Amino acid sequence: MVNIYLFTHSFPYTKNSETFLETEMHVISSYSEYNVTVIPLLKSKFKRELPLNVVLDNKICEYSFFHRALIFFRLLLSPIFWSFSKERTNFEFKVLFDWVKYFYGASLIKQYIYQNRNNINPDDIFYSYWFSFAPLGFALAKNYNWFKTNRCFTRAHGFDVYLADRGVYVPLREFTLNRLEKVFVVSDYGCSFLQDKYPQFNHKVTVSRLGVMALSKSKLFKVNSLIKNEFNVVSCSGLSFIKRVPLIFKSINNYCELNCNIKITWVHIGDGEEKYILKELISQQKKNNLFVKLTGSITNEDVKEIYSKNKFHAFINLSTTEGVPVSIMEAISAGIPILATDVGGNREIVTEETGLLLSNGFKQEAFNEKLDFLLINNIAYVRTVTSFFEKNYSAANNYPAFYENMTKQKM
Repeated sequence: MVNIYLFTHSFPYTKNSETFLETEMHVISSYSEYNVTVIPLLKSKFKRELPLNVVLDNKICEYSFFHRALIFFRLLLSPIFWSFSKERTNFEFKVLFDWVKYFYGASLIKQYIYQNRNNINPDDIFYSYWFSFAPLGFALAKNYNWFKTNRCFTRAHGFDVYLADRGVYVPLREFTLNRLEKVFVVSDYGCSFLQDKYPQFNHKVTVSRLGVMALSKSKLFKVNSLIKNEFNVVSCSGLSFIKRVPLIFKSINNYCELNCNIKITWVHIGDGEEKYILKELISQQKKNNLFVKLTGSITNEDVKEIYSKNKFHAFINLSTTEGVPVSIMEAISAGIPILATDVGGNREIVTEETGLLLSNGFKQEAFNEKLDFLLINNIAYVRTVTSFFEKNYSAANNYPAFYENMTKQKM
């Protein structure tokens, strides 16, 4: 049996992020050769249920204020912390803040590893869900002789790949890459980005796609059955600035204004800081032939239930940046065609088999034309969408392959 330490931001204490880890844990828990321990950095009152054979270790998120302060002051005495002046010639406050923030997060990981040194075996695997604090913590811990033989990996998604493009400074990326065995990027686009940025580590950066469980075939045709002049569209994301959910509403609303002979029901799944902005827009501008349902934050099981009981004809994603969205994977698992912006890794999952792409700065006319096409050709899309899903984004295939890949990697 292989021991795998999985470091997350807050899973399983999360409502709106890392929810897709729920599927990964349920798939891998059926494999007796893996013993997975989940270590979150943050904790909240909300908690997702883990499979019985997945261990939850709350040591880091339950560190006392005194313990955290001690780690911070030790950080200030670290020579590598003060290498900042060598890596950066400019000392903007934002850059300095990012340096301290990431080093502090990494120090929490390093401290956890040190505290558990008597329980860690040389062949145990350390796996970070994000290419952020934890991988740097692994790299720092490699200074311990007893930790040098442990294999360390990270996934990389969207925001954690393009951090520099978003004005976030992450320290010592090359130092970190040098001490990791592999970086598993969820998209071809992200993989190419990292390989171009760090060509000396090309051999360490590879693609490993996420996945979701398939909706049963008996439900697919129910989902996609048509009622004349009545269409249902759905979106699923946090209500944050980069997801542009108010723009989804405006675009559908304008479409309804031009097509007053049809009825559209729009369901949005997810919650976040723009909830009140969205509700205000809806109350002031909604057309009579548009019906809106906001579900708020719900579980993955509830998302599947919604997809299985409703007839959705299009899924809409208008984000400004993405990795490869799990929300789109879930939609294509239900046979729903996609209309999405051509950003990040979206074009890897939104193909001629699964839907249509819009430019990031699309015009309303383009939105209308492409939504028209999806609604008119909805039935034809069902088989091609589900076939593409089974080949590329099935959790039952992708997660076991990922864990096998990790465990077979040599130092």
